[in-house]
Amino acid sequence: MSIATFRFMALVSSCCLILHLTGCGGSSVATHSVEGTVAIDGKPLDVGQIVFDPISKNIAAAATDIKEGKYLLQASEGEYRVRIMASRKAEGSGPVPGLDGVTVVETRLGPEFNTESKLTARVAPQVNSGIHFDVVELPKK
Repeated sequence: MSIATFRFMALVSSCCLILHLTGCGGSSVATHSVEGTVAIDGKPLDVGQIVFDPISKNIAAAATDIKEGKYLLQASEGEYRVRIMASRKAEGSGPVPGLDGVTVVETRLGPEFNTESKLTARVAPQVNSGIHFDVVELPKK
């Protein structure tokens, strides 16, 4: 390796370290508590994940687990596309050969609630509670 290449790699590594330690978006963006519920076919979703993907620019995504139909996360003020994921054990699946403890799962929700979601939420500076989403479970395969 030439000295020029080594210096370039050292410079890139130093920049990455500085960005990692200081954060690349700055820390001046305030976050706000967001809490709500998710129902699947009218009943609280037992377990899942919810992601707030920013539609507004210059804000970070936020995500958390859904437990017993409830979620609580921290997000910056702005507009978000909301994606909800939930899975279940695949019908007729057993343990995966050679992988102890691994079970085959399938999604419980269609793409209209995650990869192709049209669900949105607005996070405001004041209290953001009661943000509710209704989803529909896919039939078992």
